[in-house]
Amino acid sequence: MSASIAHLTRMGLRVSPTSVRNLAVRLPFSRCHGLLSLFSGPARVRWRSVSLDVNPGETEGFFLFFFGQSAACSAGEVDKAVELCREGCGVFFDVGANVGLMSLAVAAACPQVQVVAFE
Repeated sequence: MSASIAHLTRMGLRVSPTSVRNLAVRLPFSRCHGLLSLFSGPARVRWRSVSLDVNPGETEGFFLFFFGQSAACSAGEVDKAVELCREGCGVFFDVGANVGLMSLAVAAACPQVQVVAFE
């Protein structure tokens, strides 16, 4: 990955109007998805107190790197899971975990909870 292209793009998206960000969100699912290869390669991001190595050239890495959010689960879903686990949950089962982002968020926010993830 050309780190400078990815980082410049990320900085540009952060200050872009909402209409531009909305178009960028659709990139992995558009006929222009081949452009993702411009950002392919390893990158480290921080998401919900967890440090992750991602590939911005792949769908999940794209969303985490450029938007700080997961493509697999919404911020509201993660917040609700964490809230429920803080209320006294002993075990959190993440069935259909995909890459396990929900599990990582719960494990980081609720260290007293045993997390079990299945894909």
